[in-house]
Amino acid sequence: MILSKLEKEFSYIQALPDAKTINLNKSHKPRQALVGSKYSTNLDYAEIRKYYDKELENQGWHFINEKAVRDWGRDFGGKIAHYRKGDYTASLQYAGNPKEYRWAYSLDLTWKLSFRESLTKGEGS
Repeated sequence: MILSKLEKEFSYIQALPDAKTINLNKSHKPRQALVGSKYSTNLDYAEIRKYYDKELENQGWHFINEKAVRDWGRDFGGKIAHYRKGDYTASLQYAGNPKEYRWAYSLDLTWKLSFRESLTKGEGS
């Protein structure tokens, strides 16, 4: 039931207009759920973040924090921004420079997963 609510919440968030969806991810356990997608775009992190700050705020989400993301200790310029809405969290992860990822950013909505757990879902992918 929570997964379907999370999917509905995800459907309200409009993806960046010029982004191409790479894949959609869904997973759930009795006390955890995740819905998200990876996207490709030529926009940089500042442009992606600006768009989603406004889009998520319009949907009732509140910005929590931003952190740098490293891939096996290497800094490719990756970042992750966290948002909250009630019991749900959103993670906007920017891959940084490595071309082997084949995606520029991801947006994941989670229920009952900590920021650390949701981060590891996208690390090194």
